[in-house]
Amino acid sequence: MPTATPDHITARLLLRAVLPTLAVFVDGDETARRTIEGWRFAVRFATASGVDVTLTVRNGAVAVDEPHPGFALRLFFFSDRDLIRAFRREGLPRVLPWGGLHHLARLPAFLDLLSHMGEALAPPGSDRVRIERRELRARLLLGSLLPASVMELAVHEAECRRLLAPFGDFVAQLSVPRLCGAWVRRSGKDWEWGRGDAPSLPDVRIEFRDADVALAAVDGMIDSLAASVTGEISVRGMIPLADALARVLERVSAFLEPGSS
Repeated sequence: MPTATPDHITARLLLRAVLPTLAVFVDGDETARRTIEGWRFAVRFATASGVDVTLTVRNGAVAVDEPHPGFALRLFFFSDRDLIRAFRREGLPRVLPWGGLHHLARLPAFLDLLSHMGEALAPPGSDRVRIERRELRARLLLGSLLPASVMELAVHEAECRRLLAPFGDFVAQLSVPRLCGAWVRRSGKDWEWGRGDAPSLPDVRIEFRDADVALAAVDGMIDSLAASVTGEISVRGMIPLADALARVLERVSAFLEPGSS
């Protein structure tokens, strides 16, 4: 498989991992739910490098790549960098809108919604952030963005392919009890991920005691080995696979943080 550029990987993560997380954000944030009430909006993002996703907002819910009745607003970006600039609101990227132009009026509000989700995903500036916001951030990261990112990086990023190559087919489960869960599965050359419980017995199960422990692990603010000894993090099954997945997860922020690509 050809080596993908950092911009291409970032574009894939934005469309195939960040956009699907909007469904979790709308479900968990009351302001976001009120914002999309009554929306019938669909937008297809595509780049010249071949990355594409259609996002639909209908009946107060967000869906990705589901059939849409009618024409979606189609946004064609001339490069992966142009798409990245659009997501980061860095000036005016080169983009060609066509089809479904009646949706165009919704686009600024939709981009604002993405920005608000970005704020919810960012590490808090204070330890006194309400527990509800910490739990929402854990749901966004552990229950959607990170497992989706693992799948994308495992397919398209050479270092992550190398890290996971020794393990063959596997199912991995991430969870915070009573809060969120998600899984990643490899079967031959096929990869998939989903929210909730894995569809088959996981080969490795990584469970965080609560949202604070999960976020501390994601943010690199906790010693995972020490946390496993104290019971804050429970790892059952293939320990080497858990270690490899942790290293893959560390690479996500290297592509998604502003200035990283």
